Amino acid sequence: MPVGLTKYRDGMQKIKEVDKDKAQEILNIIYPFKERAKEEYGVNWVYAADELFLLSDMEIPKRGYYNDFVQIENGIGIARKFLDSANISYTRLKDRLDKKKSVYVITSVLGEKVILKIKEKTDLNIISVAVENEFFGRTVTVSGLMTFNDIKRKIRKLKKNISILIPGIIFNNDGITLDGYTKKQVKQSDPRIVLTGNKGRDIIRSFRRENG
Repeated sequence: MPVGLTKYRDGMQKIKEVDKDKAQEILNIIYPFKERAKEEYGVNWVYAADELFLLSDMEIPKRGYYNDFVQIENGIGIARKFLDSANISYTRLKDRLDKKKSVYVITSVLGEKVILKIKEKTDLNIISVAVENEFFGRTVTVSGLMTFNDIKRKIRKLKKNISILIPGIIFNNDGITLDGYTKKQVKQSDPRIVLTGNKGRDIIRSFRRENG
């Protein structure tokens, strides 16, 4: 898993960010250990972080790679579960979705790669909106560390008549963002905002016809 580097590193040891080539290199190192673990124990317990697959532009592994998603609390496998959730929901609801509707989906710089994969496999007008992290620094690119002030700066420029989906992952267990906003404050700040869950199906369901 790549180390998260914030902008608050003055006077600290310089650590190079993981780029596309380095992510690919790390995946190549991990693969033999994964195969050995599966051969010896019948289960793969060597997992690469989602960030490595996204940074390298490689395909996200299928469910079997993650076994029972035993590292999901550490973010390992979230992208796969998110994609599967969206695919299943789209298949089930396909005939009840409004193909003329447009929806903005707020996400992080890295998370946008997952949203675009969903868009590619549907005929829905999903408009991904990648939010740069000014709070921690632009080197922080995951959705769980987005702040509402950064989101607000981004959505000011969006068209007025389109719903804006904001994922629940920006809130902690008390329903508060990293920069201190409650869910009520977020919703009241802009009438276009719709708070959603953390599953891919939440994006698909936002396209359901009102009478469907």
